[in-house]
Amino acid sequence: MSDGPKASIRYFTGTGNSMRIADICATAFAEAGYATDIASIASGGTPDGDAACFVFPVYSLDLPRIAKRYLEALPPTAGPVPRPTLLLVTGGDPDDCGWSLIEGSRLLASRGFDVSFADLVRMPNNWGPFMRVPDREEAKAILEAGEAEAKEATLSFLAGRRYAKALSLSKFGPIGSRLMRAGFALGVKRLWSRFKVSTACTSCGLCARSCPTGSIAMEGGRPRWSAGCEQCMRCFNICPSRAILQLEAIGRGSTRERWIEPHFKP
Repeated sequence: MSDGPKASIRYFTGTGNSMRIADICATAFAEAGYATDIASIASGGTPDGDAACFVFPVYSLDLPRIAKRYLEALPPTAGPVPRPTLLLVTGGDPDDCGWSLIEGSRLLASRGFDVSFADLVRMPNNWGPFMRVPDREEAKAILEAGEAEAKEATLSFLAGRRYAKALSLSKFGPIGSRLMRAGFALGVKRLWSRFKVSTACTSCGLCARSCPTGSIAMEGGRPRWSAGCEQCMRCFNICPSRAILQLEAIGRGSTRERWIEPHFKP
């Protein structure tokens, strides 16, 4: 068993962006001599060790509900000194982080974690029903830049640099941003019911087997969503027959690009 420093890394991912960034962070920690413990918040236990790292996606300018519940449920850290912590969020635009870093830092501070470095890493957008998903060449460039940003952020954290990305609401404006955040917080409780499947569905069940929250069940050979759905869009993006739709009349979801991070094997 190693006597060197240890780092715990926890993440939540829908289509692999946050998992990939967590892997990049874990590699940087390991190269710096840390023994690393990396796991999804769905399966990992309480973070332990000398440093902690959390990576979550941004959902409508905030953290996913599942990430908030996980952070709220963390037991207080032991010891008189708060544990040095790196917090990264992944989003499709540098101005899309909204309140996610502020909320994550607040929740972690309440559990005894010192978030000394908090930043957004841009990754390809995956919310196809509502927003543009980049094509493969554009996504590749965004991914490579995001991996470099994550490594640099980890190295800066390990070097003792303190940084917190400032709140930016320039993309949608202060009022529009608040309305979007509040609207999603209410809408996510019902958006699961707006998922549908077309006649292209082959009843393969991949969506149900790979759902990270277990919110899809196969009934009569067709997927049925439930209220635990986080809108992570894994099912929408992974469907091999492009049969999953959501508010099709508004978003033209079946005609959009899909995104699954190339290293991700759900």
